[in-house]
Amino acid sequence: MKLSRIIRLYVQANNLSIEQLSIHTNIPLYKLLPSCTAEFTATELLDFCNYCSISPEVLFQITSLLNY
Repeated sequence: MKLSRIIRLYVQANNLSIEQLSIHTNIPLYKLLPSCTAEFTATELLDFCNYCSISPEVLFQITSLLNY
């Protein structure tokens, strides 16, 4: 899923603490590292969006616009 890459780019672009993000969302820390290639589960995606107060549709739109 290319969406996982968009999430990692979002984390970097917004200078989010991956440690805090991992604690609050229960997403394994390694999945948030820029070099990771593991895919996010649907639950992790929704938890991420909830934590960041963004709609999952926004991430899907970014993915489609960038042709990832």
